[in-house]
Amino acid sequence: VLLLFDVGPLAVVAALGVARAGKHFVAVEPSFPAQRVREIAADAGAAATLTDSERLAQARRCSADGSTVIAIDDLGAGDDRAPGIAIEPDAVALLNYTSGSTGRPKGVVQTHRSAVAQACRFGNAFELGDDDRLASFGSLAWSGSVWDAFGALCMGACLGVYAVRREGVHQLAAWL
Repeated sequence: VLLLFDVGPLAVVAALGVARAGKHFVAVEPSFPAQRVREIAADAGAAATLTDSERLAQARRCSADGSTVIAIDDLGAGDDRAPGIAIEPDAVALLNYTSGSTGRPKGVVQTHRSAVAQACRFGNAFELGDDDRLASFGSLAWSGSVWDAFGALCMGACLGVYAVRREGVHQLAAWL
């Protein structure tokens, strides 16, 4: 599943929903050139694209041919029960694409086992717990932001996501 979101809580919600459904995701930035997004979507075999209503037209232009495009902020409340899907630890959880120094981005596979290990390593390194709050500023297209977000959530910490490009640096102190 291709995720096309600006930095924000919806991107994290979408990633968690994809994981909970037993699928894997690849996040791309809306600022990426359309051709790069199409190449990543095709290489990843993305059968669906999740986005928000603001990026819906862009997602339709950039998605792999024949893939389903869904604006998650247009969806109604769903069933909050766990879907009862068994996910093997070595199943693919996410793909991160390199910057493409050779001219063609390459996907790096993360399994559920490695994703949980990375998230826990991050959370344990900072001794995160349910009394903590972590600020995240990066896109899930950057693997470091994935571990920030999931590391905080796996340890029970509160995750705050701030979109510097959209909100500006001048609002950051007040937000924090």
